[in-house]
Amino acid sequence: MFTFSVVISVNNNPEMVCKDNETGSFISNKRRGKALFAIFIILFTVSFYSLAQQKYFRQYTANDGLVSNQLMSVFQDADGFMWFASFGGISIYDGYHFTNYTAENKGVTDNITTGFFARSKDETWVVTSSATDVFIKRKWVKTIPLNGFDKYGSPLSNYLLTKDGRVLASRDKLIYEIKNAIPQPIATFEKEVTKFFETGNCFVIQDSPVDSVFLVDNSFSNILNRQKGRIFRDRYNRYWLFNKQLHLLDTVSLQKGVFKFAPLPEALHKINIGANKITDLLADADGFYWILLSGTGVMRIDGEGNTRLFNIKANSSGWENQELMEDAEGNIWVPGDEGAINFFNKYNDYYSVADGLPNEFITGITEDRRFHSIWVAHAKGFSCLYQNQLFNFPYPTDQFVWGDLNVQGDSLWVANNGLFLYKIYYDTRPHVKFLRQFKLASEENFVSCMQQGDDGSMFIIEPHGNLYQLTLSGKLKTILAGDLFAFLIDGSELWTGGFEKGLSRWKITR
Repeated sequence: MFTFSVVISVNNNPEMVCKDNETGSFISNKRRGKALFAIFIILFTVSFYSLAQQKYFRQYTANDGLVSNQLMSVFQDADGFMWFASFGGISIYDGYHFTNYTAENKGVTDNITTGFFARSKDETWVVTSSATDVFIKRKWVKTIPLNGFDKYGSPLSNYLLTKDGRVLASRDKLIYEIKNAIPQPIATFEKEVTKFFETGNCFVIQDSPVDSVFLVDNSFSNILNRQKGRIFRDRYNRYWLFNKQLHLLDTVSLQKGVFKFAPLPEALHKINIGANKITDLLADADGFYWILLSGTGVMRIDGEGNTRLFNIKANSSGWENQELMEDAEGNIWVPGDEGAINFFNKYNDYYSVADGLPNEFITGITEDRRFHSIWVAHAKGFSCLYQNQLFNFPYPTDQFVWGDLNVQGDSLWVANNGLFLYKIYYDTRPHVKFLRQFKLASEENFVSCMQQGDDGSMFIIEPHGNLYQLTLSGKLKTILAGDLFAFLIDGSELWTGGFEKGLSRWKITR
């Protein structure tokens, strides 16, 4: 174990040295750089390990207090409380603990609950298989019975509050209006209605199992237009149609009873997913797109079109009406067969061995701005993250000392047990071509910092803190000697800093 002490040297300059508590000996000046570097590696490893523990989501299950792991729907009321519908009743979450309502504790009429409907700011309807329970401020007040309905048949679903104040719902092939707590049928169709929305003077209806979408007038009597595929509506009241590919529908045309495609957002141009795989789509308030994939998991797409697939069990049971939900804080919720999944981390992507990275001890990062690719050095070589895929390359030598890299144009400089120059080129993936190796003067033969100058030469610092220039002709020239830890080349100026050196600015002369 080491502790730090301050010793006053003969020239009255304070000097930090390391003392071994077990032997009582001090580390000499010659070994000081190596000791500090070793300490840096330890601290870096601890920090990196902490970063690696960050997660994208948290999963809530019955062990956390949920009434059941088999969830059908998630809802947030106006006061911020989270509601969960399941096969075992409902749970209401206040951010700290769950309160459960079941048929056994007379909290709901039936344990099989499938969804929620916000009738008003304070009034929430809970849809069960045999009735609809009405809650006000999270307290049960009454039940809307399904008169004449088979208790074990399909429940009312897809509740909708229309512009003129009517409450509509669907069941099998019918659409009902709820009047005086009694469902009254107002329209019948050839196939089961799986979802419907109001837009302008029309209603958009999705039927099943054919997966077709059609527009009807506000009396439900005339079919105005029809398209194959599946339809989704996002938080901005935009409508998305999936058939063989993804389409954004023109809202103005849709309100007039016409299907017309609008230009897709740039981020979604490369997305190619079959409609049969998509259960839901959500565009969140932060510019991310989320797609719930049947039997696969959740895909997240950022504003630049970068995708991330999370292999989670969301709907392996085949329930096709599960929906993604964004809460007031911007978190994304997914109901599934193993509880509720809450995506709380949108802005941090973590790539690990599970994603194809050979090693998680990262020692260098640089960017190729021409192709928006990220290059990283690690203990087993170097890798390129290109179009959200990892491509791995070995070091030229088997021995790992400390890897770093730098991209300038089509040149890739890799430092590890020497300095190596590669040429980068891309087709459908990145490639590197080895050009040359440079041996360094220090016995450690590795680089702790490097940057390319305006003239194309490479400036490097080796472990003893000496700054060198590697000229275009391959010569290694000493620029500054001793105890430098960092530097920056800014045009014709050189900035340096190091151990007890302060910050210095130098004029570069050619």
